[in-house]
Amino acid sequence: MTRKYRSVSESTIPETDRRAAAAALGWAVADLELAAPPVVAWFDDRHDGTLSLGNLPPAPPGDFDHDSGLLGRTNGQGLLWIKAFMGPRATASIVLHEAMHHFQRQLAGGPLGDIERAGRERMALAYQSEMTGIVAALVATAAP
Repeated sequence: MTRKYRSVSESTIPETDRRAAAAALGWAVADLELAAPPVVAWFDDRHDGTLSLGNLPPAPPGDFDHDSGLLGRTNGQGLLWIKAFMGPRATASIVLHEAMHHFQRQLAGGPLGDIERAGRERMALAYQSEMTGIVAALVATAAP
């Protein structure tokens, strides 16, 4: 079943989540020596074409469909889509995961098939897992 997602304005994202995302992205840029740092964009589920958060204005360009539930996604052009409203710890963790995918694309382009895609996902999961302590520190230092 295809799930529908919509872009969300950064102004609707809690400050703690924005700060955690920025701190995690800053860490990843330095740690992975990213030559072209990505930019964070936010998304949320769309439910049957309606908005999921009350009376928000229509979603800006950037909506997309995907065949499974997502917490993050990279578009291969310097944009990290991060699911909105997950809280600072989960947000920072997913930013690190997607930054690894951005790094992989910088090094080798897009995956050539399912086996390579699965290997890259395992690598991103490992990076995310190894950074658990870093995430806690980033969230603590990013708190207002």
